Amino acid sequence: MGRIKLHEFNQDDDELQTELFCEKSTTWAEKVKQFMRKQMPEILRKHTWKLIDAMKERDMDEQRLAEARAKEKAALEEYKRVDAETGEKKAQIAAERKEKEELMKQQEQLKQASMPQPVNQPKKIEGTGSVWNQNSYHWEEKSVGKWAEEHLKKLLTTYTYVWQEATLKIVDLKTFKGEASVSIRKGKKIVAYDFEIMMKWEIRMVDKEGNEYAKTSGTYEMPELSNEEAPDWELRVQMGHDEQGIQNML
Repeated sequence: MGRIKLHEFNQDDDELQTELFCEKSTTWAEKVKQFMRKQMPEILRKHTWKLIDAMKERDMDEQRLAEARAKEKAALEEYKRVDAETGEKKAQIAAERKEKEELMKQQEQLKQASMPQPVNQPKKIEGTGSVWNQNSYHWEEKSVGKWAEEHLKKLLTTYTYVWQEATLKIVDLKTFKGEASVSIRKGKKIVAYDFEIMMKWEIRMVDKEGNEYAKTSGTYEMPELSNEEAPDWELRVQMGHDEQGIQNML
């Protein structure tokens, strides 16, 4: 038996320095030592080179792994950045769309407000006549002039129209003449009316603080407000002295 000692070496060494020791000094032992001195350095050198190659490969694996992890981290950060930019862009597009829809809605409301409103035709009310009027077949007429006058006056004198800083009101009825009646014939009610009306109107301009800064007045005249002319009634408008130029403001 014996042992072999391998001196310090590195990857730049072409030859390995070894020492052989045998426990017994015999002819056989000497032959073995000679053989080991010739063959063992080469055997050890080949195995150490395999070790060196394995160490280099391991180092390359760690480097590749580090590069792969760095690329993965960079890709994740890029994804987060793009995702954040996409979210902000989507929010911006949604806000712009909502703002556009709100603007279109306001424009449509202004358009509808500026259009003349249709006058509803009075509905024919079915009904019955007096007891003597069997099956309500015969012509029967009842005057409702006083009631119609009071009701129409109340509607007109309480009318108010507001547009921006201007407020229009009917302040007086200068002329109010006419009559109204409800008739029945063959089970059908017929409403008839015919009035001549002149109204005094007034416009006041008031700022946001409630201070009046301009006003003017005039008249509306309807020479024939009747069921036969509805809804194409003639309306005559007269405007008084406009010192503050309200007509140009409206």
